[in-house]
Formats: sequence, C-alpha cells, structure tokens
Amino acid sequence: NSNNAFMELWSKNPDTWEIRLGDGWGKLRYGLEGPEFAYHFNGQLLTPGTEYALIIYMDPWPGTGSMLLATGVADEYGSLLLKGSMDLDDSLTDAKIWLVYADDFDGDQMTGWNPAGYLFEYDLISYTDTDAG
Repeated sequence: NSNNAFMELWSKNPDTWEIRLGDGWGKLRYGLEGPEFAYHFNGQLLTPGTEYALIIYMDPWPGTGSMLLATGVADEYGSLLLKGSMDLDDSLTDAKIWLVYADDFDGDQMTGWNPAGYLFEYDLISYTDTDAG
C-alpha cells in the first residue's frame, strides 16, 4: 500500500546520540495520510516486563503537547507490539516518535529522563490529516 511508510527506532548512546547496535530497536509502519494516524509498532530487545509508552514527542524539553499513541509491557522475550489509530486533529511535519518508559511520560510531557532505556527516531515523520479542522 503506497499510503504506508516505515521508520526505525533505535537505542542510542545518550552522550553521542549514535545508534547502539545490539540493543533495543523497533520498526514503525504508519499511514502517510488519512482521517486518523494509523500505526503498527514492533519493538525488540526491550527490557522484559517493563511498561513502555509510544509517543509523538514535541520539542522543546520537556515536550509539552506531546501525544501518547499507546502503552504496553514488553513480553518475556523483550518484544512489544503496539498498533492502532488515533485522531490527531492535525497534520505532522518532521515529528519525532519515541518509545519511552511509561512512568516517564504523563500523557502530555516527559516527567523523567532515562534515555539509555528509550528508543529514538531514526528519521522524522510527516503525516497529513485529511479531515483536520
């Protein structure tokens, strides 16, 4: 389907922001346009039993106005599957998608900072809300 795009999320060294191969990573499939932002996230090599939040992060820190897409707990193998759709009521341009500890996000902004355990965007994403307004 040509309406879908893919983006990888990676564990990064918080001092250099370089990708840490062999640590957690994930793949996000998302719709480029539509009345709702549709997504399918598959994370691997996460901390088993840990609750994570998939968010659209809005600069600057602490990300006031960021949006929660979904939460879930990594299984005993460190895998996590989150999927769904959400009416953002707006389009996204060069947005950041992060997977963070659920306890570090209050639904609107970051309340903690533990970057060694997060997954960060490899690329920025854009999405067109076809019924925003």
